[in-house]
Amino acid sequence: PTLVALARARKILDKIGARQELWIGGGLNNGGDFAKALALGADAVFCATSLLVAMGCTYCRLCYLGKCPKGIATQDVELRKKLNVEESAQKIANFIKNSTEEIKMIAGVCGENDIHKLNKGHLRALNSEIARITETKLCSS
Repeated sequence: PTLVALARARKILDKIGARQELWIGGGLNNGGDFAKALALGADAVFCATSLLVAMGCTYCRLCYLGKCPKGIATQDVELRKKLNVEESAQKIANFIKNSTEEIKMIAGVCGENDIHKLNKGHLRALNSEIARITETKLCSS
């Protein structure tokens, strides 16, 4: 849904001549997802859940209760002791660095030396509905 919403938003913003930057997040988990978003017209991408996972989140969905067993999403003093902040910060830095390198590699494979030159022409859709919505070529064509 995120990439479909992005494609629609970009089309509308371009149609009305809007000059706002388009940032997108939600459901983007790795460099490949980020590269697709840039190719579909995002000016920037952001993520949250994948950073939590990089820190060690086990996705137990107890955040809202404040009972995160990894100490990430809690105010409980005993649970917070389980989180090594320095180690978690390094893991996040590694995730961002590796995702950035992945985006650069994807751009390079597409013949581009700038990630912001990725565009719909570099993408292929797996089914005709997605091809129509995103205005990209179908994988088989």
